[in-house]
Amino acid sequence: MGGSGGEAVQLESALMVTHIATVLPAVPLGATVLALPKGDARHRRLGMVWAALMLATAAASAAIHGLRGEFHPIQPLAILTVYGVVRGVGQARSGDIASHQRIMSRVYLGLVLAGFFTFLPGRLFGQWLLG
Repeated sequence: MGGSGGEAVQLESALMVTHIATVLPAVPLGATVLALPKGDARHRRLGMVWAALMLATAAASAAIHGLRGEFHPIQPLAILTVYGVVRGVGQARSGDIASHQRIMSRVYLGLVLAGFFTFLPGRLFGQWLLG
């Protein structure tokens, strides 16, 4: 990345804040969307908010690792998240509800699994929370 090292640090910090600010509400909101009755206006509204949070989370995650110029095993999950969210929304809009439910459940499972990986040794979030 061009520019000073300080600018890169500021950008990385902003991306980390964005990632945390989008992923933390996505966890309980996703569980809520999955638990609520399906197909009504509330489900659609909350689902779209959740989808936007997931896309922002995936974009921030990919940008953090891209900025660092490193590959991390979690990066393919960001790509799968974008694919799953876009496809899942498209399936709902086209009326393929069974496929929509299946893919969105898998996207949520990926979110939860990625959350568990943040607690592995050497991961920043786990260090912040567990010391």
